[in-house]
Amino acid sequence: MSRNRFESEFRFQEMLGATIAKFAAISKDFVILYANEAYANQWDKRPDDIIGKPIKEVLGADSFEDSLDNFVDAIAGQTVDYEAEYCVSQRTFVLGIRLVPFYAENQDPNAPATIEGFYFLSQYVTAKRVSQEALSLILASAPGRICLINRDYEITYANRRFHEDYSNDEELMGASFAKVIGGKMWESARPNIDRAFTGSFVRYQELVEDSNCLVYLIPDQVKQPRNVIGVYCLIFDEAELELGRQRLRNRERNVNLALEGKMVGIWEVDPDRHDWLLTEHLERLLGLPAGDLENSRSLTLKRIHPDDLSDFLNNRRLFMHTGSMFVSELRMKDSSGNYRWVRITGRSEKDNDGKITYFAGTIQDINELKEAELLAAEQVKRRDSFLSMLSHELRNPVAAIKYALDVFQQPSDRPIDLPEDHRNSIGIVTRQTNIISRLLKDLLNVNRISSNEILFEDAPVCLVKLVREIAEVSLPRFLEKKQRLIVECQTDEFQISGDEVRLHQVFVNLLDNASKYSPEQTAVTLSCSIDPDSGDFVAVVSDQGQGIKSELQQDIFELFFQEDTTLDRSMGGLGIGLYLVKRIVEAHHGSVSVVSPGFNGGSDFEVRLPRGTSIPNQAHSENLRKIVLVEDNDDSRDALSLALSARDFDVQAFADGETAALQLPLLLPDVALIDVGLPRMDGMTLMKQLRRSEELKDTLFIALTGYGQDHEHQAIMDSGFDHHLVKPLDLKVLLKIVADHTTAR
Repeated sequence: MSRNRFESEFRFQEMLGATIAKFAAISKDFVILYANEAYANQWDKRPDDIIGKPIKEVLGADSFEDSLDNFVDAIAGQTVDYEAEYCVSQRTFVLGIRLVPFYAENQDPNAPATIEGFYFLSQYVTAKRVSQEALSLILASAPGRICLINRDYEITYANRRFHEDYSNDEELMGASFAKVIGGKMWESARPNIDRAFTGSFVRYQELVEDSNCLVYLIPDQVKQPRNVIGVYCLIFDEAELELGRQRLRNRERNVNLALEGKMVGIWEVDPDRHDWLLTEHLERLLGLPAGDLENSRSLTLKRIHPDDLSDFLNNRRLFMHTGSMFVSELRMKDSSGNYRWVRITGRSEKDNDGKITYFAGTIQDINELKEAELLAAEQVKRRDSFLSMLSHELRNPVAAIKYALDVFQQPSDRPIDLPEDHRNSIGIVTRQTNIISRLLKDLLNVNRISSNEILFEDAPVCLVKLVREIAEVSLPRFLEKKQRLIVECQTDEFQISGDEVRLHQVFVNLLDNASKYSPEQTAVTLSCSIDPDSGDFVAVVSDQGQGIKSELQQDIFELFFQEDTTLDRSMGGLGIGLYLVKRIVEAHHGSVSVVSPGFNGGSDFEVRLPRGTSIPNQAHSENLRKIVLVEDNDDSRDALSLALSARDFDVQAFADGETAALQLPLLLPDVALIDVGLPRMDGMTLMKQLRRSEELKDTLFIALTGYGQDHEHQAIMDSGFDHHLVKPLDLKVLLKIVADHTTAR
C-alpha cells in the first residue's frame, strides 16, 4: 500500500472535517504504515522514526492495552470515537481519537470488502471541543435551514433556522423528516436522500412555499456505502442567498472605500506563527507596494518608529496576558520615508485553556488628528507660559499700587486727614485695583483648578464670621448701584476646615454677580442657616435680576460661559467666576446650585458646606518686627516698605541678591521677603546660600514672586523657602503667616 494513497486519504478526511492535522494508518497487525508529521510530533518523533514500527512501541504497553478493544472494533469494521490520556516526555495530554477502518484497493467489487487496517485520527481534546463548538455556532447561525437525517429518515440535528421554519413548536429531534417537510417536498427529497446514502453528493432545486430553493445533500462519514450513517440536508432560499451576496459585496465595497480614503484597515495575527496576516490593508494605508510587508511580523515591526516600538510591544504583551481591549497609537514609516500616526486596536478569542485562538483588529490613519492634538497641547503649553509671564509682568505694577494705597488705609487710631475728593479718588483706585487683581488671580488659578493642581490651605474657618465680613466689604458696591444688601443669619456659629481665602472668593463672586446682573433699586439677600437634616451650612444669595434661562442653568458653571453675549459686554467679566466657585466649593466637599424661574425672575445661588473643626486661638505678630525686603522693582519695594512700616515693622530693603546675601547674616531679621526674579543673584540661589548660615536658622523666609504655576511653586519651595506668596501680596495673609510662626516659636 503506497504512501501516496494514505496522503490522499488524509486530505479527504480533512475536507470532511474529520481531523485537523494528526493522521496515521495502522495495519491489521497493529504496525504503523503511514504517519504525517503532526501525528509523529505529538509523540516527540519524526514520521520516519515510527513508520514500520508497532503502534505498541509508540503508545507504550499500558496505553496500548487500554486502547486494544477499540483497535479490534475498528478492524471489525466499526468507526470508533474515544478519548485517551498519554504522558510523553513528562508532558500529559488528552487526545480525542477516531478510528476509521480502511479497505483493500483494486478488489473485486462483487466480493465482500476486505479490511486492511484503520486510520488513527487524533487531536488534542481542547482543540477538538473548540472545533465542535465553532461548527455548532456556524451551523446555528447559518442563513440556510440545516438538519441531519439518519438511515431511518429521522432528524437527529437541526439548526436554529430549521427549527424556526419547520418545528411548529414540536420537538424535532427524532421526528420523521417526511412528516416535518410535508408530502410534496418529500416526494422529490427521498430519492435524492437515498442517493446521498450511497455516498454521493447531491444538489437539486426545490420549490418551497413559492420560493426557489437550493437543496444540498451531503453524506456523513463516507468510507463505504454501508458506513454512511447520515445525510446533512441544507436548504437555501435563492433570494436570501442573493441578498447575502449583495450584503457581502457592500461590506467589501465599504472596506475598500475606507482603505482608499486611508481611513481604516484590517489586520490579523496567526496565533501559532505570530505572523501578521492581511497586511495588504496596512500596505495601502502607508502607500507601500502590494506584498511589500509579505504578511511578516518582523517586516511590519520595522516600520514602527523606534521611540514607539517598546511601548507597542509592552502594550501587546499586556493585552495578550489580560485579554483586554488592545489600543495603541504609534508612528509608522510610509512609502515616502515619513512617519505617520496610526491607531491600532484589537481583540482576541481564547479557548477553554486560555490559549489565544484568534487575534485581529483594525488600523486607522490618525495622522491629521494626532498632529492637531499635539498642536493643541503645544498651544496650551504656550498659553500657560504666556499667562505665567503675563502674571509676573502685571503683578509688579499692581502690587506697587496696592502697597501705596495701603499707606492711606491706616488703623482707625491713626487716621490720615485727607480732603473728601482725595479720599473718593483713593477709593476708586483701590476698588479698580482690587478688580484687576482679582481678574489676574482668576486667570492664573483657572488652569490649575481645572487640572486639580491648585493648592488649598486646610485650617479652621468660621463661616458665619466670614460671610458677615464679606457682606460688610461688599456693601459699598451695592450702595454705588443704589441697591440694598440684606444679610439674614439664622446661626451665630459654624466652623469648617478649609481655605479661608478661597471661600472668601466664593462669596465675593456670588455677591458681585448678584449686583452686576440686578437693576438699581433692587435688593440682594445673603441668608445663612443650618440644614436640620444634614447639619450642613447653607448660604443662599438671592437677587431680583434678569434671571437665567432653564436650559442654561447648568452651563453657567462651565469655563468661560457667559449668558450675556452682547457686543458691548456691558456686564464685563471673563466668564470664569462661577466655574471657580463650583470647583472651590467641591474641593471643600460641598455643592453649589442655582434656581431661577427665567427671564427677569431673579436667581437663587445655594452653597452647601459640611461642618468642620473648631477655630483655635489666633496669635499675634508683635514678637516678629524686623523684616528684610529684597525686591528689584523700585515702586513695589518702596510701596511695600511703606505699608509694612505703617504697621510698626522695622523694614530694611535691598534691590539685588548679592547685596542681600552680604547683609542678611549681619541684620539677622525675623522675616525675609525675597523676590525670586532678582538681578545679580536670583532669589532661589540666594535662598540656598542663606540656608547655609547658622545665624539665620530662626529666620522665616518667604518667597515673593509673580510666578504662580504649580511647577514654579515646587521649585521655589525646594530651594529652601518656608512660604511662597504670589504678587500682589495680600498683607492679611502675610500677617497671618507671621502670627502662626510666632505661635510655633
